Amino acid sequence: MTEPLVQVRDLRVHFPLRRGTLTGPRPVVRAVDGVSFDVHRGETLALVGESGCGKSTTGRATLRLTEATHGSIRFDGAELTGLRGRRLRAARRRMQMVFQDPYSSLDPRMRVGAAIREPLTIHGLADGAAATARVGELLDAVGLPRAAADRYPHEFSGGQRQRIAIARAIAVEPSFLVCDEPISALDVSVQAQVVNLFEDLQERFGLTYLFIAHDLAVVRHIAHRVAVMYLGQIVETLSRDDLYERPLHPYTKSLISAVPRPNPVEERSRERIILTGDVPSPANPPTGCRFHTRCPFARDRCRTEAPPLTPATGGHEVACHYWTDLGPSAPPIDLKEHP
Repeated sequence: MTEPLVQVRDLRVHFPLRRGTLTGPRPVVRAVDGVSFDVHRGETLALVGESGCGKSTTGRATLRLTEATHGSIRFDGAELTGLRGRRLRAARRRMQMVFQDPYSSLDPRMRVGAAIREPLTIHGLADGAAATARVGELLDAVGLPRAAADRYPHEFSGGQRQRIAIARAIAVEPSFLVCDEPISALDVSVQAQVVNLFEDLQERFGLTYLFIAHDLAVVRHIAHRVAVMYLGQIVETLSRDDLYERPLHPYTKSLISAVPRPNPVEERSRERIILTGDVPSPANPPTGCRFHTRCPFARDRCRTEAPPLTPATGGHEVACHYWTDLGPSAPPIDLKEHP
């Protein structure tokens, strides 16, 4: 495995609530609460979990689009959290983002060519005829005709708009892209095309991705490694293949059990792991392991002691006190029985 391009340590992003008690401290929403991970050069790390678990906030904080409350973010060996002004702008040239909704991430009043040209102008990379030629090259790279430069975003479909957003993101030749659920707003018929485009661009330009997603079927096609988030924390990191074959954390097992099987016989016979209860509020997370309120294996220790993310078998990292009891050879989870 190559050396890490991005290193995040103990990242915390807390948002203060507008109203609190008159005498007590102002309450906060712990959107991200102690996240650490590495993204190696040329790889795709997928960040997965339920809606509201902190995936998008983690991605935005990694690029400093959202300021972190605490933690370290290192890009290519340089610390980002203290950068300001020109130094931060220079670093951001190498880190770009593709947003979830291509309908709102493009300015409807700007022609496509102007939208792609804008980052070239901001970073002083090209102007005039050189910028026009570069816009044409970028449209070619994402599979759109060069004539698209003279049209407005509303004249394109959702998939084409996302291709335009990708062209804008790679215009400044970045090394690292945060892709925030970039296909979830698209029709299923074009999702595979956009995923294939991401893979082609990664191979062509040597890009590194933090790919935020909730669709594990998509993750299986694009990711090299996977980090699973729950309620603002990473509970397991593992390879793509191990995600489907040897998940160790009870929450990861439940996510995998929800993925539909293409074989109807397997779909009817497989055992689903249906979690009970609701996800707790990030403004008032549970003590101990944050998953213990929904975990069928929770014990007294889980309710009082938070498990650290520790090395497990096969390159895994898992935050569970009893992962050895719940390994690949363990019997299927029975929600009616507690060990």
